Amino acid sequence: MAGVLLIVVTVLGLVYILSAGVAGKWMADNVIAPIFGVFSGAEPSATPNPTQKQAEQKAVFNGFTLYCLQMGVFDSEANAKSLADSLKRQGAAGYLLDADGYVRVLLSAYDSEQDAKAVRDRLIEQEMDCTVYTMNCDKLELTITADESRLPRIQPIFDRYAQAIGKCSDLAFALDDNTSTEDEALVEIRDMAQKMKEDAKSIEDSGYAGGNDVVRAMITLFTEGTKALNVAAEGTQNSLSARLKYAQMQLAGLAIDFVKTAQNGLAGIR
Repeated sequence: MAGVLLIVVTVLGLVYILSAGVAGKWMADNVIAPIFGVFSGAEPSATPNPTQKQAEQKAVFNGFTLYCLQMGVFDSEANAKSLADSLKRQGAAGYLLDADGYVRVLLSAYDSEQDAKAVRDRLIEQEMDCTVYTMNCDKLELTITADESRLPRIQPIFDRYAQAIGKCSDLAFALDDNTSTEDEALVEIRDMAQKMKEDAKSIEDSGYAGGNDVVRAMITLFTEGTKALNVAAEGTQNSLSARLKYAQMQLAGLAIDFVKTAQNGLAGIR
């Protein structure tokens, strides 16, 4: 037995320990059955390795809201692509968000609703159709019990990911304002990408992904996030500022997907 991994997920004050299906079977096979086995004299079906030390860690993936400038809403990606490509050529994100049955074309994103509305108003004055669309990510709290020698500390990894979202925006606007050079921005992007790649590998190397949907979702988050940053750094189409604005929204979208997956609250063993 390579050890036990248990993840308790808390979202919006609700606690998910195990859900039905696969996780329910894990509970029956590895918790209920061993307990009854002790009283019946049968040998337990799961016994932790005595050389492993189980430790609990708590990690919070902080929720966020991005206030995005929406330039159009379409019924298909094909119809939205022309506008998105045009915006990219002008230094905007041109991000396509498929949500609620529509494809939204997003120009850029802001942490502040006031800032987003100020830019929206200026665009409307220029007779451009623009509204503010919010991207919301719920706060996620994890309580993880695992072999402390295998699973890395998750909180610093979550923090670095959140910082990368904000940093993409900061670098893009610094380039727009001519307060940073492309060479300076590229150094920071590549550093973020390398750290995110290392974070993904550290979780993957724990060996827990095979039996746990939440761990697999973490690996997907950081692997795809690394790809987004690498495309921003190494891409040749459109300006670096446009690619950074796109990466910011891409990282945010990946985070939203991760939290939704984690809400299942699955736990397992490896």
